[in-house]
Amino acid sequence: MNTEKARGNIRFQKKDFTLIELLLVIALITLLMSLLLPALGSVRETAKRIKCMGNQRQVGMIWMNYCSEYNGHLPGASGDAYTPGYLDYWPQYMHTYFYPAIKMIGSVNIMKNSILECPSAPFPTPSVSRTWPAYGMLWTGIGGHPVSAGGKIYQNIAQVKYPSRQIAFSDTYLSWAPADMMVGWFYLWPREGHFRHSKNMKQNVLFCDGHVELNGRNDPIYRSLDDNVWGSP
Repeated sequence: MNTEKARGNIRFQKKDFTLIELLLVIALITLLMSLLLPALGSVRETAKRIKCMGNQRQVGMIWMNYCSEYNGHLPGASGDAYTPGYLDYWPQYMHTYFYPAIKMIGSVNIMKNSILECPSAPFPTPSVSRTWPAYGMLWTGIGGHPVSAGGKIYQNIAQVKYPSRQIAFSDTYLSWAPADMMVGWFYLWPREGHFRHSKNMKQNVLFCDGHVELNGRNDPIYRSLDDNVWGSP
């Protein structure tokens, strides 16, 4: 009886890992990690890009609401677009519409984790606000400035004949700022965006009909300074 019990204990006794087996398990885990980490990074970047698109859609709705309350009158990228000498820019005179993303604390403060902060270009810690938003209004056309000298400008949203082809806002930056700062700017100049999304370095662009597209430096909208894209009433 005791002999059979002892045999049973031997039969079900756990076998210890050998060094080779342990090294094999570690190698398999390392291989899986090397395969999964790039995919996880891609998923995170896609999530940031989608959130950025959502931010811009909200910016577009607020912009359209402003136009609606002013009988279609466009705010302009800067106050001097329609009133020479009036130098306020859109985050200043639209701050009540963008509250709490914008708080006037002596001056414009773009709040951290707000719809005016791009998730791919978060504000550095411990800073909680910035003067410039991550998204800029198009300077030409709907922004109140002509595409070329003496050209026409939009003054009312009703003048936009092709809203699905007319840029309103986009990821922007200060061209002279260090690349690691990813600083936004309040207006978008033709051919000057901030290509901060995806491996191909593209930017999200909001159009006047409210839809957002991911565009790159070589995409059609950057090949020409005329037509509806940059503003030609």
